[in-house]
Amino acid sequence: MNIMTLMIQKLYYKGDNMGAIWKKSKENRVAIDLGREDIYGIDGTTFQCFYGNPDGTTTNVDNFEEFIKNIDSPESANSVGDQSAGTKDINVDDASGWEVGFVAKIDGKDEYYYVEKVDTDNNILTFRKGLKTDLADNTAINQVGNTGVYGTNVTIDTVGVHLFVISNPSIGLFNKSNKVEVVDYDENDVMDKLNEIEDKIDSLGAVDGVIIL
Repeated sequence: MNIMTLMIQKLYYKGDNMGAIWKKSKENRVAIDLGREDIYGIDGTTFQCFYGNPDGTTTNVDNFEEFIKNIDSPESANSVGDQSAGTKDINVDDASGWEVGFVAKIDGKDEYYYVEKVDTDNNILTFRKGLKTDLADNTAINQVGNTGVYGTNVTIDTVGVHLFVISNPSIGLFNKSNKVEVVDYDENDVMDKLNEIEDKIDSLGAVDGVIIL
């Protein structure tokens, strides 16, 4: 490990309790991952977010949106038979082309499901969570690009530690928080400066018979 690496570690690795380090006046992204809870398709305006400033004031954060992946040729299938709420194993007409990790949306409903298993032999899609409502025969099930990751861009001009708090009572999400330290110089700035210093030292060579190592 060289001296530059050690210096950067001392300057920027503050400990596990720090959530992130941002550079002052540079746009960064604050986000929350709800995909693990299968919470997709939520209106971004229902999120409430703010951060505390070192002087005790707070700043609201708006414009939350879900990150949506682009899918060139999304898969689709139709349900086979009526299926009751709570069912995870969904009978479809054709499961070929579907993969574990896809997110499916029930046509005509704001219901999204993570595909946990695909049985192409028996044409069954297994959802991670059971159906929220009954599923009628011959209902389209479409692959969508929803990720359950919601966020927005934020720029902070004040150096210091800021505490972000996010909630969304409409889905039972209450006060998740994390800290961000805003600094004048980030790791890239320090690395550039250290490289500059190293280059200057290398260029000195031997001066008056003294070798600089």
